[in-house]
Parts: sequence; structure tokens; C-alpha cells
Amino acid sequence: MTFRQWEKAFKKRLSRLPGEERERALDYYAELYGDKLDAGNSEREIVRGFGDPKAAADKIVAEWAESSSAQSRATRPRTAGDTAARAAVAVLLFLFVGLPLLAVVFCLAAAGAALLVSGFAAILAGIAYDAYFLVQLCMYGGAAYVAHIGIGLATAGAGALLVPLFLCCTKWLFIGCGKIFVLTGRIVSGKREAY
Repeated sequence: MTFRQWEKAFKKRLSRLPGEERERALDYYAELYGDKLDAGNSEREIVRGFGDPKAAADKIVAEWAESSSAQSRATRPRTAGDTAARAAVAVLLFLFVGLPLLAVVFCLAAAGAALLVSGFAAILAGIAYDAYFLVQLCMYGGAAYVAHIGIGLATAGAGALLVPLFLCCTKWLFIGCGKIFVLTGRIVSGKREAY
């Protein structure tokens, strides 16, 4: 058996290990092989000295499993008290952070809707004002009504100009609110990463 054949069988048996551990074991045997080859040993002698690739891999996997289970035993297991404490913290956060934030979101939504409606209301009011005074002008005549038509047109124009501004303000209200929620979520979860 050549070293490449031995290494292939060895690597196949190491598939249960994490990638880093697998690479460490493969590098160890490759370096050992190179050192023994430089020392004048033949490939067959070196491979025979390594023994069965499956047995060598199984030994490494068993050692890794034993060390990882020892590490997991060293950490404190979670108890029912931990779960109850988390639930209590979640309820308190909901009551004192979640509900006020929901109220803020609803208020922002109402403010955004009011801004949007007010622009359209100004347009409709200007048009209605013009229609009323146009009827008055037709019925009674007079130059005084012409000024009122100008006021109605100005109101409708102002409303038409304010609608895009109000849409933009509403959009930024919701984007800002979303960023506040993301930041709050990161603080609560402990992941204080920058944007």
C-alpha cells in the first residue's frame, strides 16, 4: 500500500471530525511521513509503521469525541430555573419596552397617515372652494369672486406641492422606526454590531 492509498482510506474514516480537526490529523501524518522519508525509510516501511488507516482514524475520532464530551460536561447545564428567568425577563421586556414601542409605532403610523391625508385634503378643499365660487361667479357675477377662485387654486396647488413632501416624511418616519427596532433588538439579544 502506498502512502497516498493509506492517506485516502485514513481521510475517509475521519469524515466524522470537524474540518479543522480532520486537517490537523492529515497534516500530522503527512509531516510524519515526510520526516521518515527524509530519514531514509522506504514508503512501505513508513506505511507499515502507521498501521491500519481505519484503526488510526478511529483512535483519533475516539480521542476527539472524549475531549469534546469532557468540555461539554465542564459547562453548566441549563436548568428549569434558567428557562423561568428567561421567561420572566421576556415578559418584563414586553411590558416595559415592547408595549411602549408598539404604541410609538401606531402613533407614527397615524401621524404618517394624517400627513398624507392632509395633502390630499388640501387639494380637494381647493377644488371644492373653486367650484363653489365659480358657481357664485356664474350666478351673481362680480370681480370679487375671481379673487376667491385664486385662493382656491392656491390652496389646491399648495396641497399638490405638499403631498410629495408628506410622502417623504412618512417614509423616513417608518425607516427611522425600523432602525430603532433593529437597534433595540440587537441590544436586547446582546449582538451590538455596527450597521
